[in-house]
Amino acid sequence: MKLISWNIRGLNGPGKNRILKNMIKQEKPQIVFLQETKCNSSALDRFAAKVWPVSFNDTVDADGAFGGLEIVWDSRAIKLDNIHASRNFLQATFHIIGTNIHGLSTNVYFPQEASLKVGILNTLSAINMTGHTLYGFLEETLT
Repeated sequence: MKLISWNIRGLNGPGKNRILKNMIKQEKPQIVFLQETKCNSSALDRFAAKVWPVSFNDTVDADGAFGGLEIVWDSRAIKLDNIHASRNFLQATFHIIGTNIHGLSTNVYFPQEASLKVGILNTLSAINMTGHTLYGFLEETLT
């Protein structure tokens, strides 16, 4: 399975749209995880349909200029089910079509505030990570 995970820091501009579209064309991933999209779901839906027509997507809206998550996947290669979303997580079970490979995948947005990051890390530490993939971007190490 080939994937892209990118803290895109805003997907509203044509430059980043073009870069991501070209990256998808060149790399041909089966799944893309985006963090900090700074977009609402309707803008992300339009982007996914335009850039990757055979894809499905699920999103978490940004809160103003903060956050926003998206998972975009090739529906011919991957099946996502049991999708759960919160402000900081977008989680789904996945199955790679034509194989016995399946698991749980989580796309994470870590906010700037350290106390909120600690709360998210505590939540993540409680998850059974067997067969689990985690994507996201933590901008600083907490000590």
